[in-house]
Amino acid sequence: MTVKGRVVAENGQTPVAKASVTIDDWPLAVTADDGTFTIAHAPRDWQDVETRSGNLSGVRTRTNDAVPTIRLKKLAKVTGTVRDAKTQMPLSNAEVRLGPANVFGRMRGFGGGGGGPIAPGAIESVMTDAKGTFTIAAAPGQYNLSAIYPGTFIGNATVSATAGQTVNKALFGSARARVTGTVVDEDKRGIAGARLVSRNAGRDGGPMMFAPGRPQDASGFSGPDGRFVLRNVLPEAEVQIEAAKKGFPATRSASLRLNPGEKKSGVMITIPRGVVFTGKVVDANGRAVSGVGIAPVETEGRGFAGMVRRVVVAMQRDREEDVVRSGSDGTFSLRVKEGTYDVVFKREGFATRTMRAVAINAASRPVEVRLDPGVEITGRVVRNGAGVEGVNINGMSEDGPTSTVTASDGSFTLTDLSPGQMMLNATKMDSFIMQTRPVTAPARDVVIELPNGGRIAGRVVDKSTHNPVTSFQAGIANVRSAGGMVLAMPPMLKSFSSDDGSFMLENVPPGQKELIVSAPGYTTSRIPSVNVEDGKTVSDVEVAMETGVRLTGRVTGPDGSPVSGVTVRETSGSTPGPRFMPGMDSSATTDPNGEFAIESIDPGDKTFNFSRQNYLPVDKTITLSGREARLDVQLSSGLTLTGTVLTESGTPVADASVSANSASETGFGRGGRTDGNGNFQINGLAPGHYTITAAKPGLASGMLRDFDITAGAPARVVMKMGGTIVGQVTGLTASELENATVMANSPNGGATAEVDSSGSFRMEGTPTGTVRVSARTGRGIGGGGKTSAVQSVQVDPGSSVQVNIQFKTDTVIRGRVTRNGQPLANVMVMFTPRNAQSQTQSSGTADSNGNYQIAGLDDGTYNVGVIDIDRSGAYSSTYQVQGSGSYDIDIKTASIRGRVVDASTGEALANAQVQIQSGQGFLSSRAALTDPAGSFFLDNVARGSYQITAQKDGYGHVVQQVVVGDTAPDDLELKLAPSSGVTLRVVDGRDNRALSANVLRIVDAQGRQLDNNGGFRFNSSTEPVKLTLSPGSYTVTLTAMGYAPKTLSVTVPSDITVQMLPGGTLVLRSKSSSQQRVRLIDPKGVVYPRGPSGIFM
Repeated sequence: MTVKGRVVAENGQTPVAKASVTIDDWPLAVTADDGTFTIAHAPRDWQDVETRSGNLSGVRTRTNDAVPTIRLKKLAKVTGTVRDAKTQMPLSNAEVRLGPANVFGRMRGFGGGGGGPIAPGAIESVMTDAKGTFTIAAAPGQYNLSAIYPGTFIGNATVSATAGQTVNKALFGSARARVTGTVVDEDKRGIAGARLVSRNAGRDGGPMMFAPGRPQDASGFSGPDGRFVLRNVLPEAEVQIEAAKKGFPATRSASLRLNPGEKKSGVMITIPRGVVFTGKVVDANGRAVSGVGIAPVETEGRGFAGMVRRVVVAMQRDREEDVVRSGSDGTFSLRVKEGTYDVVFKREGFATRTMRAVAINAASRPVEVRLDPGVEITGRVVRNGAGVEGVNINGMSEDGPTSTVTASDGSFTLTDLSPGQMMLNATKMDSFIMQTRPVTAPARDVVIELPNGGRIAGRVVDKSTHNPVTSFQAGIANVRSAGGMVLAMPPMLKSFSSDDGSFMLENVPPGQKELIVSAPGYTTSRIPSVNVEDGKTVSDVEVAMETGVRLTGRVTGPDGSPVSGVTVRETSGSTPGPRFMPGMDSSATTDPNGEFAIESIDPGDKTFNFSRQNYLPVDKTITLSGREARLDVQLSSGLTLTGTVLTESGTPVADASVSANSASETGFGRGGRTDGNGNFQINGLAPGHYTITAAKPGLASGMLRDFDITAGAPARVVMKMGGTIVGQVTGLTASELENATVMANSPNGGATAEVDSSGSFRMEGTPTGTVRVSARTGRGIGGGGKTSAVQSVQVDPGSSVQVNIQFKTDTVIRGRVTRNGQPLANVMVMFTPRNAQSQTQSSGTADSNGNYQIAGLDDGTYNVGVIDIDRSGAYSSTYQVQGSGSYDIDIKTASIRGRVVDASTGEALANAQVQIQSGQGFLSSRAALTDPAGSFFLDNVARGSYQITAQKDGYGHVVQQVVVGDTAPDDLELKLAPSSGVTLRVVDGRDNRALSANVLRIVDAQGRQLDNNGGFRFNSSTEPVKLTLSPGSYTVTLTAMGYAPKTLSVTVPSDITVQMLPGGTLVLRSKSSSQQRVRLIDPKGVVYPRGPSGIFM
C-alpha cells in the first residue's frame, strides 16, 4: 500500500527537508524540499511512521488521515556512567543497550538515522568512553537500560524518557567469579569435551538439565586433559558446576559460594560410568532410521515428567552437538545412571516417540523403537473471511512445543506431530490477538475465526493541567475473573503519538477488558471493566495521567553499612481480597551507597520487597502521598541451616534434594543438595520453625517438622527405606496411557510413577503405613483428563505391594454446552465429586458445536463446571451419574452493572473490588474492579441468586443480594463508608515471631460467609494482614504453613495479635474396607477448617 505524509518543524508550519522516514523501524524514504514523502510499498499492517532530522524526531501512529502531518520534537537523551560497584572505577568500552521496557508490545524509536532495520524488541547500543560515560538519543518512551562488560554482572535500570529532556542513570557492575578444575572418569582419567554449566544450587527440585541462556549461568567445555575454566560464574550465590559428556550420565560438583572476582581452583568433577542403554530405531516398515535424537529423562519419584520431556525436546534444537543420535543402521548406545526414565526419540519427518517408565540397569536388554510418520495440523487464521498475516501459532503437546507464523493468506501448517490432543495459541500482540484452541492431531483446515472486535477511542491528558499527553502507549489486558480473583494477563500495548493526546484501539476482542496507558513521567493508568462489544465503539474515554509519588531510600546491612545490588520491587501487599495482577510493576536496584529511587508510583498503601543474595528478603509497607516519600530499610544476613540426611541404618544419603519451608520466611522456601557425605547447608533463612524435607528417587521422603533453626543445632533428616508399589493400569487408551501417572499419598509423604505403554508401573521409595493410591491421565494439554478411584493399602518398610488400577469404561456422559441457545465451542467441562460422595473425576473439551464427552466416572452426585477460557466465563451445576447418560448444559446469562460510591459524599470510588458468589467452590465466585466513574460490569453471569460484596482500601464493605433471571437486574448502587478495618498480626505462640498467614474464611454476624475461596487470599509476607471490613463482629479463620488453623472472633475496628501453634496429627482408623467420610467439629460446634465443608476422606 502507499503511504504519504508531510514533516514539519516544531512550530508546526515550516517543512523539513531530507528527514529520514521509517515505518515500523524500517527506513523507507527521505522527505522532499517541501517536507512531503511517499512510500509506495508500505506493509499492509503498518503501525506507525517515525521521522528524524538531527536531534529532532516525530512519530505518527496510523490513523484514517490520507496524508498525516508529523511534527518534529526534540529527542530525549539517556546519559550516565557504568562503574564497578566495589572500586567505583569506570568501565570503559562497556556496551550499553537501550531496549523496550514492555516485552509484550512493540516499542518504537530504534533503528532511526540510517542505522538499518531493527526488528521489534531489538536494541540500540553505544560503547562507554574512557570515563565510563555514555549518551543515547531516543524517541520519548519507557525503556530498559542494560550494559555488558566482560567478566562482570551489571544490573538493569528502567528509564522514562521525555521529549527534549535528559535522563541520567548510573549502572554498577560486580566482577564475576572464575572456577577452574578437571573433569575425570571413575578411573581419574581426564575427560575431554565435557560441557560445563554453573547452576544456582538453590534452584532445585527438578532433574538435572542444562539450560544455557539464564543470566546466572556460565558455560564452557573441558580440554583434552579434562581441565576446564569457567568464567562469569555468578558470585554471592550457592552454585554447582554441572558436567555432561555426550552419551554419558550428567553429574554435578559440590555447592560453591564465591565472592565477586574470586578465582576458585582445584574443582574435580567425576562423571560416572553408568550403565549402557542400547537399541535400534526403525520406521513403520521395519527399516532402520538414522539421525534420531535420543534423550533419556529421569522420572522416578517425580510428578512432572511430562513437563520435563517437553523442555528436553525443545532443548534438543538448541544443543544439537550434545544429542546422541542413531547411526546409519538405526542403532544407538548411551550411558545413564541406573534408574527409571522416559526416553524421547525425535527426528524430522516422524512423530516424536516417548518410551515411558523404562527401568535401565546393568541387566537391561536392547530395545527396538518404531517411529511412525508425523502428522500435520493445517489451518487459517481469518477475520471476516480474510486471512490474517503474521500471527504466531504455537502448539503445545506432551511431545513438546512447535510453532510457525501465518502466511499472507492467514494459512499455517504444523508438521511432525504425534496424533493426539494439543493446545494451539494464536497470538499477535500489537493486533490484540490472543486465542487458544484445543485441537486433536491430525487435523486439516482448522479455522481460527477472529471476531471483528470493537474499538476503544479516547484521549490521554495530564490530570492536573488537563493538557494532552502527546506520546504514550495504550492497550488492553485480557481480564480473567474466577474464584474471587481479578487477573489481568500481560498487557498488549501500542505506541501512540498525537498532538491532542487522542488514540484509537481497533479490533479489540469483545468482552471485559482493562485499558492500560503508560507514558514517561507518569504512573501507569488502568481503567478496568471496559466492556467491548463486537462492531461497536467505546468512545470518549478520557485517561487522566498522574505524576505519582517518587520513592527514595537507603538499604543498609546488619552493621549499618550500605548494601548495593538490592532489588526493590512493589508487591501485591498484605490486604486480602480479590487480587488484581497487572503484569507491570515498579522496581529499582540500590547503588553502591545503598540508595534507590522509583519514579511515578500510585499513591496509597504499598508494600515493597527488598531482596539480595546473602540477606533475608524483607517486606515493608508504606503509605505514599504527595510528590516524594522515603523508605529506609536495614537487612539482616539471616541464619545458616546445616544438617545431614541419613538412612535409617545411619548411611549418609548423597545427592538428595533438601528444602526448608516456614511461615516465618518471606517467599516460598529455600533448598539445596547433599554432598557425598550426606551433608547440606542452606543459607539466608529467617529465624523460625521449619519443615525440612529430603527427597531422592528410591527412598521414601524424609521430613523433620517444627525444627527451630535458631538453636543452631544441625538438623538430622532420616530417609526411610520405604516400600515398593507395582501394578497394572487398565481401562485407558494407548494415548491416555502415554500421559498416565500413578500417585501414592500418606501423612508421611508421597511418591509418583509413570506408566509404561503396557500399563505397568513400578514405584519405589513409597511412604509406609496406610497409603492411598490412585492414577490420573492428562496434564491439561487439550483440557482433558480423569482420575481413578482411590485404593488404600498397607505398605511396610522394604515390602512390595501389588495394586491394580481400573479406570471405568462403561460409563459415558455426553451432552452439548450452549449459552443463551448458542453453542459454546472449546470450553472445558469438568465433573468433580460433590461433598466427596465419590472419588473419580473427569474433564473434557467441547468441540466446535459445543458437544462434549466425559468417561470414567463412578455413580454419584457431581459438581459440573464449565470454564470458557476465551471469555473467562464460569458456570457450575450438579448432575447425578447413574451409568451412562446425556446431560445438555444450557447456560442462561445476563450482565450485572452498578456503581460503588462513598456513602457520605456520593462520590464515585475507583478501583473498588466487587465480588459476586453463589455458593461453595472455585466456580461460584466472580470479581471486578470499578473504573474511574465507580462503575463495574460483570458479563455472562448465569441465572441464580448471588451475594454481592464491595470493598476498598480505607473503607468498609457492603453486602447485597441480587437475583439474575432471564434479563439483567437493575443497576446496583453500593455505598461504602470509611473504616479502618481490622489488622491481624500473626505470630508464633511460643516465641512471638511474625508469621505469613492466609485468611481462609470470614463470617459476619448474620452468618454470611464473605469469602468462599480464601485460599486465593494469598500472602507470602510476614507483614500484618489487613481486612477491609465495616464496623461489626466477625469470625475469621487463619492458616499458616506448619501451624494448626486458628478461628477467632474479631471486632472492627481493631488491631489484634494472633498466636498460632503447630497443633498435632489426628489418626483415624476404620475396620471397614470401603472409603469412609468424617466431619471434624471443634468444641464450639464449628466445622474444622480443612477439607470441603470439613469433610475428610
